[in-house]
Amino acid sequence: MSSPFMDHSFVADWNDLPQPTARPASDYRRRALSIWPGLDRRRLRRTHDDVLRIARLAATRTGLPIETVLVLLLADDWTAPGPARDT
Repeated sequence: MSSPFMDHSFVADWNDLPQPTARPASDYRRRALSIWPGLDRRRLRRTHDDVLRIARLAATRTGLPIETVLVLLLADDWTAPGPARDT
């Protein structure tokens, strides 16, 4: 007798899934420097592009909670589109 789990008529094609796009690690350092230009560049380099270490460094420098710093660093689009202005 055949098991229902032995049915090989359905095969998932994992190549059809979209590939995850990882942000280059240096983007986190650049974003941190653009938000907090007073960060120590030497210490920032020593984080080895680890977003958690960058957030910890920025949190100690700014006094913000580490969760808030992580939200700022990991936000996909941190420039909200505003209404068009007539100049």
